[in-house]
Amino acid sequence: MSNQPGWDQQWGQQPQQNWPPQQNWGQPPQAPKPKKKWPRVVFAVVGVLLIAFLTRLGFVIVDMQSKQADDDPTAPTANERDPILALTQSPGTGVPGHYGGTAMYDACEFVPMDALDNLGLPPTPAMTVVHHYFDGDVPPGQTVEEDTLAPGMCGYVFPKQTGVTVEVFQPPYTEPDRMVSWQPNPKDGPISQDRGFNVQNFYDQGNNWWDVRIARPDLVVRATVKGPRDTGGGRSETGHDGKPIADALIQPILARALAGPTPHRQYEFTGPYAGQKDACEVFTPQAVEAVLHNPVKPQASASYLAGDAVMTEFDGSVSYRVDTRCTRNTLIEGGSIGDGHGEAKLSLSTWQDARGATTRQASVCRDKIMGTTPIPLQDQLGDGPVCAMNSATGTTSLAFKVGNTTADLSVSDAAQDPLQEARRLMPLAQQVVAGLAG
Repeated sequence: MSNQPGWDQQWGQQPQQNWPPQQNWGQPPQAPKPKKKWPRVVFAVVGVLLIAFLTRLGFVIVDMQSKQADDDPTAPTANERDPILALTQSPGTGVPGHYGGTAMYDACEFVPMDALDNLGLPPTPAMTVVHHYFDGDVPPGQTVEEDTLAPGMCGYVFPKQTGVTVEVFQPPYTEPDRMVSWQPNPKDGPISQDRGFNVQNFYDQGNNWWDVRIARPDLVVRATVKGPRDTGGGRSETGHDGKPIADALIQPILARALAGPTPHRQYEFTGPYAGQKDACEVFTPQAVEAVLHNPVKPQASASYLAGDAVMTEFDGSVSYRVDTRCTRNTLIEGGSIGDGHGEAKLSLSTWQDARGATTRQASVCRDKIMGTTPIPLQDQLGDGPVCAMNSATGTTSLAFKVGNTTADLSVSDAAQDPLQEARRLMPLAQQVVAGLAG
């Protein structure tokens, strides 16, 4: 894939680095408190942490399921291999999404996946990509006051390395007072000017990460470079090692900001997973609206595991899969912390062969795993067994299979009766099946 404008010149000048081994990826950056509506900020910060936790949790749960079988000393390991990097990212097509008439920047355009090598952070199979973007328009008459979460975000999460997160703030999604609060602050360090932007690059002593801000009144791009954690769970001083990365981000981010908004970046899987559909591609706002009965934002919250992962089933069979997940939210006053907020989630796992998908779906709809009890359904959906998954917390999801892909679908405010909830989800699941089969 070719690099985008501004990256060829800037990244070509950056030497490759040999970064020391890191520990765990840290918390996402916390929003500074705006001058008004401080209770909403408190809840929004919790929302940031919760989104990061839930995004990662989807992958952690699956791996924990694998380890249950791995604890069996008789389980075969001869068929296991090292994970492969299967995810690719490419420039978007069409036009950018709009919010209230404003074209929205795509956060992953500021640090595209093919620029990570130039930062000394080559993609690995264990890397997670988290991408929040607009894939449609919200007309001016339908805009609402949102919470303090960024309308656009792109994160490259490395389990044991430094990682990078980019957030993009724009009005009218981001309120005027919040746009001011996200501007560079002289208290944090020197501010320079470059081509109409205020530029700041400082080390956050409280969080032990580097904070880069490129800002003008109608646009704030914030990049945070996170170091490892110490053994106590807090940020270690080795977060200082991220300075070369933070320094290298400034000019390419400026170049992308000056180039203007672009369509959101897109994802494909390669190798044995070629043809796997992106979860957000088959999980449209229009389809979700029919279940939530409220307007749904054309804003996708997507996550991808860049490589495949091994699954050792309870019968001892070994197979591999790639994971992708999409979350959609209602367009409602207050955003994700507003009254009546609704949310829908779709998780997809695509297996490298039909045997892996068939074995997994049979197990999901047969076995009680991690406190979740399957309730088999007689409905025809896809090409495998269908079941309602009733977790110990009372959450109900619908599990089904299409070809080599297994799916898990859920929405907020689920009915207490799992069978009733399954009936509610069925029309949405049928649209997902059609998208996966198409």
